[in-house]
Amino acid sequence: MALVLALLAAALFGVADFSGGMATKRAPVLEVVAGSHVLGLAALAVLAPVFADAFTWTDLGIGAASGLFGAAGLLLLYRRLAAGPMQVVAPLTAVMSAAVPALWDVLTGGRLDGLEIVGTGLGLVAVVLVSLADTEADDSDSAPVTPTVIIESCLAGLGFGAMFILFDLTESATAPWPVFGARLLTSTLFVALLLQRRRANATQAAGARPVRTTLYWIAAAGLLDTAANVSFLVATSKGQLSLVAVMASLYPIGTAVLAWVVLGERLRSVQYVGVAAALAASILIAV
Repeated sequence: MALVLALLAAALFGVADFSGGMATKRAPVLEVVAGSHVLGLAALAVLAPVFADAFTWTDLGIGAASGLFGAAGLLLLYRRLAAGPMQVVAPLTAVMSAAVPALWDVLTGGRLDGLEIVGTGLGLVAVVLVSLADTEADDSDSAPVTPTVIIESCLAGLGFGAMFILFDLTESATAPWPVFGARLLTSTLFVALLLQRRRANATQAAGARPVRTTLYWIAAAGLLDTAANVSFLVATSKGQLSLVAVMASLYPIGTAVLAWVVLGERLRSVQYVGVAAALAASILIAV
């Protein structure tokens, strides 16, 4: 069950990222992030009292702390993706977000058998391969790979990894309240940043509002990302954090497949290898 939920989280993360990317093509990124997180918060406010078996302020606080790390990781990721090079930023962030929880799990007493060790290692390789962007068009205008690129990409992954670790520290009975706590903090943060930017630029504040199609993409990004976090949270209560984190970090597969189907973008050969490696890793861990 943990493996299924982790793969479900990966699929939901992938579709959410694609939806967020489509929305960002039509609206400023801060509007997209703020809107999607507020919608996710609203959905959790309705669902959490119904589905949670218990509520504790401790787990709500842990969830809020996880949201702080997640928000830091998201802002760093968007900053680096905008500056490039994406083909370096994406895999570094993804593999760090998987490796940090896996290392934490091992250091705190988690045990893996032989097949799980091989599956986890293969999964980390798959995360890198499926995250690789198209580099065939790279030229002299591409952003250089500097120490800042590497450090900020790794810090973004560290933020996501820390968020996953904190989710694992909560009680399974309180789900999805920890995700509510995370969304409460991130929604407040991103809305405050958005309002500050609009006050600093009154002309932009009076500009065109997002069209209906953009709002649909924002809604899809917010609701699916929230569902992915809840799925990950429940998965960690049913299985080892190291395995769940690696499988959930395969989300670039969903994004790449949707870009291929919807936008006609071709997958690279290395990404097909990554998909095959991900399937093999899932089988090894399941066995």
